[in-house]
Amino acid sequence: MNKKLGDRIKEIRIAKNLQPKYMAIEVDVNDTSYAKMEREGTNSVKTLIKIAEALKVSPSELFVDNESSVKEKKKNYGFATKHDIEELKETLAILLTEINALREEIAPNLPAAKAGKKKTTPVTYKGTRTKKK
Repeated sequence: MNKKLGDRIKEIRIAKNLQPKYMAIEVDVNDTSYAKMEREGTNSVKTLIKIAEALKVSPSELFVDNESSVKEKKKNYGFATKHDIEELKETLAILLTEINALREEIAPNLPAAKAGKKKTTPVTYKGTRTKKK
């Protein structure tokens, strides 16, 4: 291992655009103690786990001297990757299209439609409703 643990923690924090103050709050220590961890590392497994969780990396990544692993995970959305999010967006768009088609198909048979009441408006992808003209 070429880098010190503290240097690796700092490298990941900077790559993810996180402030030391945020990390101190997440790890539940004061600013000075957190700064010392970035300078000297820590021997506490519990603290290392808290740091890894705040950085959204596995604890083992704190010991890997590999900058590419930080860059690949920089745009991580919680526990889903950007690719996962894009796939979910596509699936959601397909499902919403199917829901709206089914609404149009069954609307004439609904009691409200037979009584001349207003139809429900289709749902759009972003969760807003579009107005029917």
